[in-house]
Amino acid sequence: MLGTALASNLRSGPGYTLCPIPRDVIGDANRQSAETILLEVLEDTLQEDIGADINLFYCVGLIDPKAAPDKLTSVNASYPIWQYHRLCEWADANRDRVGRVQMATFGSAFETLPEVAKSNPYLRSKRELYEHWQGSALHDIVPWHHFQMHTLYGGHYIQWQMFSGLIAKALQDDVPFKMSDGSQIREYHHVADIAQCIINRLGRPDIAARPALLSSGRAVALRDLAEHIFAALGKSDLLQVGSLPSPVTDNYETRWSRSSDLIVARDPLTGMVDWLSDNLNLEQSK
Repeated sequence: MLGTALASNLRSGPGYTLCPIPRDVIGDANRQSAETILLEVLEDTLQEDIGADINLFYCVGLIDPKAAPDKLTSVNASYPIWQYHRLCEWADANRDRVGRVQMATFGSAFETLPEVAKSNPYLRSKRELYEHWQGSALHDIVPWHHFQMHTLYGGHYIQWQMFSGLIAKALQDDVPFKMSDGSQIREYHHVADIAQCIINRLGRPDIAARPALLSSGRAVALRDLAEHIFAALGKSDLLQVGSLPSPVTDNYETRWSRSSDLIVARDPLTGMVDWLSDNLNLEQSK
């Protein structure tokens, strides 16, 4: 989702050449193939434009907390860490041929909440990546920008295992939607807004590499989100709030202030309804 939005945004701007790296070489088991492809992409870029600036976006990730822990760690942490070190080696060896080289990785706002992160294998893998960023001494060679994001929506891709995807499935099948009391706190951001924010930030050489926690300041309880969506789509009778137990560990208190990096942040309630309505071909209630 994010990679598609970034590519679409970059294609619409001047001076960018996109060189995607195949998803099937992502992961610790494929490092040799991945290194070959990465070096080919980098060298091809310089063949076309000596002195070019290069931005490497690591948009691949496993988000299913039920995936094998070693797989989560491999894809979400150890592989991008290895890729960053390899990029630093290449940039240092080619400093006379290349312009500014940067890397962007993407984590979760929840990785900043230690107790919540420990309870979720996906968040643990993201926190491992974040902790490595904190200990890296290579930012002078290749600035590494780490974006800590909230839940994304938008486009024509639905992540069916996410809360929004479960809602979408119930709406699509016209079946009851069971949920907890919904006191968990979340932020929802349209992926196009986040993509523009990321590109703007990497386009400013005056900004040092640091974690950027992208918050709109528009937190919403899951109960309020669900009630708004089902009501707006005329399906309130399907919603069963409180029919499932609430997680013991979750974010029930933290609400982040708005990030200065996030210039555009559309209303999450209206945005989510519009997105689901478009993708599921459902009419909104008048």
